[in-house]
Amino acid sequence: MAVDDPLSDDPRALQVSTWRGNELVALLNPRPERPPPSATAVARQLDMLRAKGTMRAVTGALNHAQLDPFLANGFTVQEHLHLLSHDLHELPSDPHQHHLRRARRLDRRTVLAIDALAFDAFWTLDRSGLIDAIRATPSTRFRVCQNRGEPISGYA
Repeated sequence: MAVDDPLSDDPRALQVSTWRGNELVALLNPRPERPPPSATAVARQLDMLRAKGTMRAVTGALNHAQLDPFLANGFTVQEHLHLLSHDLHELPSDPHQHHLRRARRLDRRTVLAIDALAFDAFWTLDRSGLIDAIRATPSTRFRVCQNRGEPISGYA
């Protein structure tokens, strides 16, 4: 799909929210269930945000197919993310068994505290960021690691 493909010119191709509740910073993300937005759709959204007084726009992590419309509108790469894999043939022995369970709403405060310890301030999630991350894809599996009688030690 070209950067200005009219089929991706749908303004609903973008999900817009505030960055960590800061009304002056917008978070723009392509909607996972739609084709990537066109450069024109991104430009229109930026114009609307500017008219509302927004001072800055950022995106979440984007894949290569999603980059061009944002780069065409002056966005610059701030971070490079790494995708890691493991073939699972040789696993290190771990004397501790980790129990994963479905996360509950009551777990979110603890998950956010763990997130704040794990990431630099720019990437740390707040409550709305966690909700956006949970809703970012049509199918979600939000899990926490918690062994019996112990506090939550991680999340995925």
